Amino acid sequence: MKSNIYQKIKQSPTNKLAFIDVDNTLTANPWDTNEKDLLDVKLTNQAIELLQKKGYCCILNTSRTEEMCMSSTQYGLSQQNFNFKRPPPQIGITPDGKQSYVKPENFYPNKLLNLPIIISSSGAKISVLQKEGGYKEDTNFYPDSFPDPYTWRKEIIIWLSKINLFVPFSYSPIDSETLFFEHKTDVFSPDYRVQLSFTSQNDMMLLSKHIKKMDGLYLTNDSEPDKHIFTAYITPKNGKIDAVDHIIHNLQKSETEIEIFIIGDSLPDLEVGIQTNPVSKMHITFLLVGGSKLTPYLLDKEKNIFAGINLTSIKKKLSPSKQTGFYTFTDLKTKHKRNIIIADEAFPQTVGPKSIVEFIKKNRYN
Repeated sequence: MKSNIYQKIKQSPTNKLAFIDVDNTLTANPWDTNEKDLLDVKLTNQAIELLQKKGYCCILNTSRTEEMCMSSTQYGLSQQNFNFKRPPPQIGITPDGKQSYVKPENFYPNKLLNLPIIISSSGAKISVLQKEGGYKEDTNFYPDSFPDPYTWRKEIIIWLSKINLFVPFSYSPIDSETLFFEHKTDVFSPDYRVQLSFTSQNDMMLLSKHIKKMDGLYLTNDSEPDKHIFTAYITPKNGKIDAVDHIIHNLQKSETEIEIFIIGDSLPDLEVGIQTNPVSKMHITFLLVGGSKLTPYLLDKEKNIFAGINLTSIKKKLSPSKQTGFYTFTDLKTKHKRNIIIADEAFPQTVGPKSIVEFIKKNRYN
Protein backbone atom coordinates (compact mmCIF):
# COMPACT_ATOMS: atom_id res chain seq x y z
CA MET A 1 0.00 0.00 0.00
CA LYS A 2 1.33 3.42 -0.95
CA SER A 3 2.19 5.80 1.87
CA ASN A 4 0.00 8.82 2.48
CA ILE A 5 2.19 11.68 1.33
CA TYR A 6 -0.43 14.19 2.54
CA GLN A 7 -0.09 13.09 6.17
CA LYS A 8 1.86 16.17 7.30
CA ILE A 9 -0.68 18.53 5.75
CA LYS A 10 -3.67 16.55 7.04
CA GLN A 11 -2.37 17.00 10.57
CA SER A 12 -2.79 20.76 10.17
CA PRO A 13 -5.94 22.19 11.79
CA THR A 14 -6.91 24.15 8.67
CA ASN A 15 -9.93 23.27 6.58
CA LYS A 16 -9.25 26.09 4.10
CA LEU A 17 -7.47 25.45 0.80
CA ALA A 18 -6.36 28.17 -1.63
CA PHE A 19 -5.42 27.03 -5.14
CA ILE A 20 -3.44 29.85 -6.73
CA ASP A 21 -2.26 30.32 -10.30
CA VAL A 22 1.17 31.93 -10.72
CA ASP A 23 1.73 33.73 -14.04
CA ASN A 24 -0.32 36.91 -14.37
CA THR A 25 -1.97 36.10 -11.04
CA LEU A 26 0.76 36.26 -8.40
CA THR A 27 3.62 37.49 -10.54
CA ALA A 28 5.07 37.38 -14.05
CA ASN A 29 8.42 37.08 -15.72
CA PRO A 30 9.88 40.54 -16.38
CA TRP A 31 10.31 39.80 -20.09
CA ASP A 32 6.56 39.09 -20.40
CA THR A 33 5.14 42.30 -18.94
CA ASN A 34 5.88 45.76 -17.62
CA GLU A 35 2.80 45.78 -15.37
CA LYS A 36 4.05 47.12 -12.04
CA ASP A 37 1.60 45.15 -9.85
CA LEU A 38 2.79 41.86 -11.37
CA LEU A 39 6.44 42.77 -10.96
CA ASP A 40 6.13 43.97 -7.36
CA VAL A 41 7.78 41.30 -5.21
CA LYS A 42 6.29 42.78 -2.03
CA LEU A 43 2.75 42.50 -3.40
CA THR A 44 3.24 38.84 -4.35
CA ASN A 45 4.64 38.00 -0.93
CA GLN A 46 1.93 40.01 0.80
CA ALA A 47 -0.87 38.21 -1.07
CA ILE A 48 0.40 34.80 0.06
CA GLU A 49 1.10 35.98 3.61
CA LEU A 50 -2.43 37.37 3.99
CA LEU A 51 -3.96 34.11 2.74
CA GLN A 52 -1.86 32.16 5.21
CA LYS A 53 -2.85 34.49 8.05
CA LYS A 54 -6.47 33.83 7.12
CA GLY A 55 -5.74 30.16 7.74
CA TYR A 56 -5.36 28.94 4.17
CA CYS A 57 -3.13 26.11 3.06
CA CYS A 58 -1.75 27.75 -0.09
CA ILE A 59 -1.35 25.45 -3.09
CA LEU A 60 0.25 26.51 -6.36
CA ASN A 61 -1.80 25.60 -9.42
CA THR A 62 0.43 26.56 -12.31
CA SER A 63 1.67 25.88 -15.82
CA ARG A 64 5.22 26.14 -14.45
CA THR A 65 7.16 22.95 -13.83
CA GLU A 66 7.65 21.87 -10.23
CA GLU A 67 11.37 22.67 -9.98
CA MET A 68 10.58 26.32 -10.75
CA CYS A 69 8.52 26.43 -7.56
CA MET A 70 11.16 25.07 -5.16
CA SER A 71 14.09 26.79 -3.46
CA SER A 72 17.52 25.33 -4.17
CA THR A 73 17.46 23.70 -0.71
CA GLN A 74 14.14 21.93 -1.26
CA TYR A 75 15.24 20.94 -4.76
CA GLY A 76 18.32 19.28 -3.28
CA LEU A 77 16.27 17.52 -0.59
CA SER A 78 13.84 16.32 -3.26
CA GLN A 79 16.75 14.74 -5.10
CA GLN A 80 18.28 13.30 -1.94
CA ASN A 81 15.14 11.99 -0.26
CA PHE A 82 12.79 11.18 -3.14
CA ASN A 83 14.95 10.60 -6.23
CA PHE A 84 13.74 13.77 -7.98
CA LYS A 85 15.29 13.64 -11.45
CA ARG A 86 14.29 16.78 -13.30
CA PRO A 87 17.20 19.17 -14.08
CA PRO A 88 17.27 22.54 -12.27
CA PRO A 89 15.67 25.46 -14.11
CA GLN A 90 17.72 27.84 -16.25
CA ILE A 91 15.86 31.02 -15.39
CA GLY A 92 18.86 33.35 -15.60
CA ILE A 93 20.24 34.87 -18.78
CA THR A 94 23.97 35.28 -19.43
CA PRO A 95 25.44 38.37 -21.14
CA ASP A 96 25.57 36.41 -24.41
CA GLY A 97 21.84 35.63 -24.19
CA LYS A 98 21.96 32.02 -23.02
CA GLN A 99 19.72 30.56 -20.34
CA SER A 100 21.60 29.76 -17.15
CA TYR A 101 20.95 28.45 -13.66
CA VAL A 102 20.03 30.95 -10.98
CA LYS A 103 18.76 29.90 -7.57
CA PRO A 104 14.97 30.40 -7.69
CA GLU A 105 15.08 32.15 -4.30
CA ASN A 106 17.35 34.77 -5.88
CA PHE A 107 14.95 35.33 -8.78
CA TYR A 108 11.35 34.78 -7.61
CA PRO A 109 9.37 36.23 -4.67
CA ASN A 110 10.35 34.05 -1.70
CA LYS A 111 6.78 33.34 -0.55
CA LEU A 112 6.08 31.81 -3.95
CA LEU A 113 8.49 28.94 -3.23
CA ASN A 114 8.21 25.85 -1.03
CA LEU A 115 4.45 25.91 -0.56
CA PRO A 116 2.93 22.67 0.81
CA ILE A 117 1.63 21.40 -2.55
CA ILE A 118 2.60 22.17 -6.14
CA ILE A 119 0.21 21.39 -8.99
CA SER A 120 2.56 21.84 -11.93
CA SER A 121 2.65 21.61 -15.73
CA SER A 122 -0.97 22.75 -16.12
CA GLY A 123 -2.34 20.07 -13.81
CA ALA A 124 -0.22 17.18 -15.09
CA LYS A 125 1.81 16.65 -11.90
CA ILE A 126 1.27 16.95 -8.14
CA SER A 127 4.21 17.31 -5.73
CA VAL A 128 3.81 17.38 -1.95
CA LEU A 129 6.29 18.83 0.57
CA GLN A 130 7.31 16.21 3.13
CA LYS A 131 8.15 16.46 6.84
CA GLU A 132 11.79 15.48 6.31
CA GLY A 133 12.18 18.07 3.56
CA GLY A 134 11.87 17.76 -0.19
CA TYR A 135 8.92 17.17 -2.48
CA LYS A 136 7.48 13.77 -3.27
CA GLU A 137 5.38 13.14 -6.35
CA ASP A 138 1.83 11.96 -5.77
CA THR A 139 2.07 8.77 -7.82
CA ASN A 140 -1.53 7.90 -6.87
CA PHE A 141 -2.61 10.61 -9.31
CA TYR A 142 -1.95 8.07 -12.08
CA PRO A 143 -2.68 4.32 -12.08
CA ASP A 144 0.23 1.92 -11.49
CA SER A 145 0.09 0.81 -15.12
CA PHE A 146 0.46 4.34 -16.51
CA PRO A 147 3.57 4.85 -18.70
CA ASP A 148 6.50 6.91 -17.45
CA PRO A 149 6.74 10.53 -18.71
CA TYR A 150 9.30 9.72 -21.44
CA THR A 151 7.21 6.89 -22.87
CA TRP A 152 3.98 8.88 -22.66
CA ARG A 153 5.56 11.88 -24.42
CA LYS A 154 7.02 9.71 -27.15
CA GLU A 155 3.67 8.05 -27.87
CA ILE A 156 1.74 11.33 -27.87
CA ILE A 157 4.20 13.10 -30.18
CA ILE A 158 4.00 10.20 -32.65
CA TRP A 159 0.22 10.55 -32.64
CA LEU A 160 0.35 14.35 -32.86
CA SER A 161 2.79 14.17 -35.78
CA LYS A 162 0.20 12.24 -37.77
CA ILE A 163 -2.47 14.82 -36.95
CA ASN A 164 0.00 17.59 -37.84
CA LEU A 165 -0.16 16.46 -41.49
CA PHE A 166 -3.59 18.09 -41.82
CA VAL A 167 -3.89 20.26 -38.68
CA PRO A 168 -1.19 22.96 -38.65
CA PHE A 169 0.49 23.62 -35.29
CA SER A 170 3.99 23.95 -33.89
CA TYR A 171 5.62 22.57 -30.75
CA SER A 172 6.86 24.86 -28.00
CA PRO A 173 10.65 25.25 -27.71
CA ILE A 174 10.44 23.89 -24.14
CA ASP A 175 9.34 20.54 -25.57
CA SER A 176 12.80 20.12 -27.02
CA GLU A 177 15.31 18.50 -24.66
CA THR A 178 18.09 19.51 -27.08
CA LEU A 179 17.25 23.20 -26.77
CA PHE A 180 17.34 22.93 -22.98
CA PHE A 181 20.81 21.40 -22.96
CA GLU A 182 21.94 24.04 -25.46
CA HIS A 183 20.80 26.64 -22.89
CA LYS A 184 18.11 28.05 -25.19
CA THR A 185 15.10 27.31 -22.95
CA ASP A 186 14.53 27.83 -19.25
CA VAL A 187 13.08 24.43 -18.27
CA PHE A 188 13.42 20.80 -19.22
CA SER A 189 10.45 19.36 -21.16
CA PRO A 190 7.48 19.06 -18.76
CA ASP A 191 6.39 15.61 -17.62
CA TYR A 192 3.04 14.51 -19.05
CA ARG A 193 2.44 17.69 -21.04
CA VAL A 194 3.00 18.84 -24.61
CA GLN A 195 2.56 22.52 -25.48
CA LEU A 196 1.36 23.55 -28.93
CA SER A 197 0.87 26.88 -30.66
CA PHE A 198 -1.44 27.71 -33.56
CA THR A 199 -1.66 30.52 -36.08
CA SER A 200 -5.45 30.59 -35.82
CA GLN A 201 -8.30 29.79 -33.50
CA ASN A 202 -9.83 27.48 -36.09
CA ASP A 203 -6.74 25.29 -36.23
CA MET A 204 -6.71 24.93 -32.46
CA MET A 205 -10.40 24.02 -32.34
CA LEU A 206 -9.86 21.46 -35.10
CA LEU A 207 -7.22 19.73 -33.01
CA SER A 208 -9.55 19.93 -30.02
CA LYS A 209 -12.10 17.84 -31.93
CA HIS A 210 -9.48 15.13 -32.47
CA ILE A 211 -8.42 15.21 -28.83
CA LYS A 212 -12.01 14.73 -27.68
CA LYS A 213 -12.11 11.44 -29.59
CA MET A 214 -9.13 10.13 -27.62
CA ASP A 215 -9.72 8.42 -24.29
CA GLY A 216 -7.46 9.78 -21.55
CA LEU A 217 -6.23 12.80 -23.50
CA TYR A 218 -7.22 16.42 -22.88
CA LEU A 219 -6.63 19.84 -24.40
CA THR A 220 -6.30 22.89 -22.14
CA ASN A 221 -6.94 26.15 -23.97
CA ASP A 222 -4.61 28.84 -22.57
CA SER A 223 -4.89 31.38 -25.37
CA GLU A 224 -4.82 35.17 -25.49
CA PRO A 225 -7.08 35.86 -28.47
CA ASP A 226 -6.80 39.65 -28.24
CA LYS A 227 -3.06 39.25 -28.85
CA HIS A 228 -3.71 36.59 -31.50
CA ILE A 229 -1.86 34.03 -29.35
CA PHE A 230 -3.39 30.56 -29.48
CA THR A 231 -1.82 28.08 -27.09
CA ALA A 232 -2.93 24.63 -25.97
CA TYR A 233 -1.56 22.04 -23.55
CA ILE A 234 -2.07 18.34 -24.19
CA THR A 235 -2.17 16.26 -21.00
CA PRO A 236 -3.45 12.87 -19.78
CA LYS A 237 -5.48 14.64 -17.10
CA ASN A 238 -8.27 17.17 -17.45
CA GLY A 239 -6.01 20.13 -16.83
CA LYS A 240 -5.99 21.74 -13.40
CA ILE A 241 -9.50 20.45 -12.65
CA ASP A 242 -8.54 16.81 -12.05
CA ALA A 243 -5.58 17.81 -9.88
CA VAL A 244 -7.68 20.10 -7.67
CA ASP A 245 -10.37 17.44 -7.27
CA HIS A 246 -7.70 14.84 -6.40
CA ILE A 247 -6.18 17.02 -3.69
CA ILE A 248 -9.53 17.93 -2.17
CA HIS A 249 -10.39 14.23 -1.99
CA ASN A 250 -7.13 13.55 -0.16
CA LEU A 251 -7.33 16.47 2.26
CA GLN A 252 -11.00 16.73 3.15
CA LYS A 253 -11.74 15.74 6.71
CA SER A 254 -14.98 13.85 7.20
CA GLU A 255 -17.98 15.81 8.43
CA THR A 256 -15.97 19.05 8.38
CA GLU A 257 -16.89 22.11 6.36
CA ILE A 258 -14.20 22.97 3.84
CA GLU A 259 -13.49 26.31 2.20
CA ILE A 260 -12.05 26.22 -1.32
CA PHE A 261 -10.60 29.45 -2.71
CA ILE A 262 -9.48 29.35 -6.35
CA ILE A 263 -7.52 32.29 -7.73
CA GLY A 264 -6.42 32.88 -11.30
CA ASP A 265 -6.53 34.99 -14.43
CA SER A 266 -7.12 32.63 -17.36
CA LEU A 267 -9.69 30.34 -18.93
CA PRO A 268 -8.18 27.19 -17.31
CA ASP A 269 -8.51 28.90 -13.91
CA LEU A 270 -12.13 29.85 -14.56
CA GLU A 271 -12.83 26.24 -15.55
CA VAL A 272 -11.44 25.07 -12.21
CA GLY A 273 -13.57 27.66 -10.43
CA ILE A 274 -16.83 26.47 -11.97
CA GLN A 275 -16.11 22.77 -12.60
CA THR A 276 -14.46 21.63 -9.36
CA ASN A 277 -16.68 18.85 -8.06
CA PRO A 278 -18.43 19.98 -4.88
CA VAL A 279 -18.46 17.55 -1.99
CA SER A 280 -20.63 17.79 1.10
CA LYS A 281 -20.14 20.91 3.20
CA MET A 282 -17.79 22.48 0.66
CA HIS A 283 -17.89 26.21 -0.10
CA ILE A 284 -16.17 27.37 -3.30
CA THR A 285 -15.08 30.89 -4.21
CA PHE A 286 -13.30 31.88 -7.41
CA LEU A 287 -11.45 35.19 -7.76
CA LEU A 288 -10.67 36.34 -11.29
CA VAL A 289 -7.80 38.71 -10.58
CA GLY A 290 -7.55 42.24 -11.89
CA GLY A 291 -6.12 42.59 -15.37
CA SER A 292 -7.51 39.27 -16.58
CA LYS A 293 -7.91 38.84 -20.32
CA LEU A 294 -11.23 37.13 -19.57
CA THR A 295 -12.90 40.10 -17.90
CA PRO A 296 -14.28 41.80 -21.05
CA TYR A 297 -15.72 38.50 -22.26
CA LEU A 298 -17.57 37.89 -19.01
CA LEU A 299 -18.92 41.43 -18.65
CA ASP A 300 -19.67 42.48 -22.22
CA LYS A 301 -22.95 41.00 -23.49
CA GLU A 302 -21.67 41.22 -27.07
CA LYS A 303 -18.42 39.32 -26.44
CA ASN A 304 -19.14 35.64 -25.94
CA ILE A 305 -16.51 33.69 -27.86
CA PHE A 306 -13.11 33.48 -26.15
CA ALA A 307 -10.50 31.64 -28.23
CA GLY A 308 -13.16 29.39 -29.73
CA ILE A 309 -14.95 28.76 -26.41
CA ASN A 310 -18.53 29.99 -26.13
CA LEU A 311 -18.97 31.53 -22.68
CA THR A 312 -22.69 32.21 -23.06
CA SER A 313 -23.83 29.30 -20.89
CA ILE A 314 -21.39 30.32 -18.14
CA LYS A 315 -22.55 33.93 -18.20
CA LYS A 316 -26.19 32.85 -17.95
CA LYS A 317 -25.41 31.06 -14.68
CA LEU A 318 -23.90 34.19 -13.11
CA SER A 319 -26.21 36.17 -10.87
CA PRO A 320 -24.93 39.54 -9.59
CA SER A 321 -25.04 40.19 -5.86
CA LYS A 322 -25.46 43.51 -4.07
CA GLN A 323 -21.69 44.07 -4.08
CA THR A 324 -20.23 45.24 -7.37
CA GLY A 325 -18.14 42.55 -9.01
CA PHE A 326 -19.53 39.76 -6.83
CA TYR A 327 -21.61 37.00 -8.45
CA THR A 328 -23.22 33.69 -7.61
CA PHE A 329 -22.64 30.86 -10.06
CA THR A 330 -25.26 28.11 -9.92
CA ASP A 331 -24.61 24.68 -11.39
CA LEU A 332 -27.97 23.84 -12.94
CA LYS A 333 -27.42 20.08 -12.61
CA THR A 334 -26.28 19.86 -8.99
CA LYS A 335 -27.86 23.17 -7.84
CA HIS A 336 -24.56 23.86 -6.09
CA LYS A 337 -23.76 27.54 -5.74
CA ARG A 338 -20.32 29.13 -5.64
CA ASN A 339 -19.05 32.68 -5.40
CA ILE A 340 -17.40 34.35 -8.37
CA ILE A 341 -15.58 37.67 -7.94
CA ILE A 342 -14.42 39.67 -10.96
CA ALA A 343 -11.72 41.90 -9.50
CA ASP A 344 -11.71 44.42 -12.34
CA GLU A 345 -15.24 45.33 -11.29
CA ALA A 346 -14.88 44.83 -7.53
CA PHE A 347 -11.45 46.47 -7.14
CA PRO A 348 -10.83 48.73 -10.16
CA GLN A 349 -7.26 49.50 -11.21
CA THR A 350 -5.76 46.57 -9.34
CA VAL A 351 -3.86 43.87 -11.19
CA GLY A 352 -2.81 40.36 -10.16
CA PRO A 353 -1.57 40.16 -6.55
CA LYS A 354 -2.81 43.64 -5.69
CA SER A 355 -6.40 42.57 -6.36
CA ILE A 356 -5.87 39.56 -4.05
CA VAL A 357 -4.53 41.84 -1.32
CA GLU A 358 -7.46 44.25 -1.70
CA PHE A 359 -9.95 41.41 -1.61
CA ILE A 360 -8.59 40.02 1.65
CA LYS A 361 -7.96 43.39 3.33
CA LYS A 362 -11.53 44.54 2.82
CA ASN A 363 -12.78 41.51 4.75
CA ARG A 364 -15.15 40.48 2.00
CA TYR A 365 -14.19 36.87 2.48
CA ASN A 366 -13.48 34.97 5.69
